Amino acid sequence: MRAATLLALLVACQPDRPPSGEPAAAAPKPRAPSPRRETVTPWVTVGASTARREAAWDDSVRRSAPAADPSSTGPRLRLALETRGIPATPLAVTGVRSREPFPRPLDVGWTLDWNRQANGSYLQASIYLAPQATTGDPAALSDWVRVTYVGVPPGGRWRHEVAARRGGRLTFLDRAGWPGDRSGRPPGAPRLRLRWVGDRLQLDEDGVRRSEVRVVGWPRTHVYFTLTGHSNYGRRVVYVDDVQVNGAARD
Repeated sequence: MRAATLLALLVACQPDRPPSGEPAAAAPKPRAPSPRRETVTPWVTVGASTARREAAWDDSVRRSAPAADPSSTGPRLRLALETRGIPATPLAVTGVRSREPFPRPLDVGWTLDWNRQANGSYLQASIYLAPQATTGDPAALSDWVRVTYVGVPPGGRWRHEVAARRGGRLTFLDRAGWPGDRSGRPPGAPRLRLRWVGDRLQLDEDGVRRSEVRVVGWPRTHVYFTLTGHSNYGRRVVYVDDVQVNGAARD
């Protein structure tokens, strides 16, 4: 009885064999590992100076203002500078640049959150439009258009400013009355829209036309978002949210 049971177990453990005369099935080949996919972001980090600086996309930050698209769940760009103990010049800069240039006409939308600065004096949150690409300070390029929101001393207000540089020559196109008018406006987290069609550059703030100037441009342009600060300030942070270029989300 024991011999019969042992024989049955041995038979059960044998691998299946094809019927007599048929070739055995080939063993399956091991699967080749999938090629590693590298994530290429549409933005490149830029900046200059010895300051402690940061430019990072952060999806863990609670939004302080609604996005242009209520369904938007993309990350916010956090720009931070701490400039204690660094030289007065050059100014500290951090930010990002579009990896590829965009064709004109150009239409850029973004939300700028000033983050309730306790002291925003001379802090500058800017967008640059430039035909050249750099990983340094875009202000050093020979050609650009810049829209800046800058803190007005003693630090509780801000103003906008529009400037252009062609062939290394700087021209201020709109300084919101500065330096004659130093009152500024209460900052916040406005939805901004910058359109560059032909030679007209238009800046809208929460749907209200804030500035319109004439700027002769170039066919394709990189987009930069930067934060610039003077020396001897503690950590100051602003956020850029819900970026759209020519109607497409770019965050």
